[in-house]
Amino acid sequence: MTLVTSLLVVASYGPVWAGESVGEIGALSGVVQVERDGQKETAKMGDPVFLHDKWHTEADGIAEIVFTDGSHVRLTSNTTLEITEYLYHPEEKRRSSLFSLLIGKARFIAKALQGFKDQRFRVQTQTAVVGTRGTDFIVWVKSPTEVYVFCLENAVELYNQAVKERYVILTPDMVTQVSGNNPPLPPHFITPEERREFVQQAFIPLPGQQQPLSSSQTVTTTTEGDSGSPSTTVQFSTSTTLSLPSSTTSTSSTTSTSTTTTTTTSS
Repeated sequence: MTLVTSLLVVASYGPVWAGESVGEIGALSGVVQVERDGQKETAKMGDPVFLHDKWHTEADGIAEIVFTDGSHVRLTSNTTLEITEYLYHPEEKRRSSLFSLLIGKARFIAKALQGFKDQRFRVQTQTAVVGTRGTDFIVWVKSPTEVYVFCLENAVELYNQAVKERYVILTPDMVTQVSGNNPPLPPHFITPEERREFVQQAFIPLPGQQQPLSSSQTVTTTTEGDSGSPSTTVQFSTSTTLSLPSSTTSTSSTTSTSTTTTTTTSS
């Protein structure tokens, strides 16, 4: 099944040319590949990101893309994402982004752009479309016809492309599901079990990460490694900025409320 793109509106200010970078790989772990102009390459830190790139993380791969407008996209393992549309014209106060998530889980931090007339930020799957202007949310495509969305900050709008008039709005800490040709289920507050599934790999610091991740949620997550490999625990709360550790153990506080980010390594 091909992704539906008929909803796109081509703006008069035009798209980014194929040769212009729209961002770069700001953090990376494991094996990550990019498909560009019919060629596949293994990605590395600092690689440029271009319009129509298709990024894929392997079973051990996690990648974070930092876009020129300051937005971030975190791809967890076994995830494929295409940069379908990206327009950023700060002089005209316009941004319009569309990302196609084919499979897997990704966290999207859409930067709110003060004074912009147009700052659309959308994610589409084979069944659903998520729309926002400036927020933090996770989309999880478990299968081509089964999609879950978790809102962490502000609000997002979600609809099924088959019945787009039946949309729902998610506010912080709410989750919903879209299946087949059905409209989204009524959003509900996320359970601890659902939260643990959603935040896996979506918040942990990555080697070489330069830009911090921000959110307004309180999240505690522990990632267990294989036998003999480290486990990582990350905790943060309202208005937190996650700073990467320079060693295996670090503590940082960068918030107006009480916030602690701790990374611990166990053998």
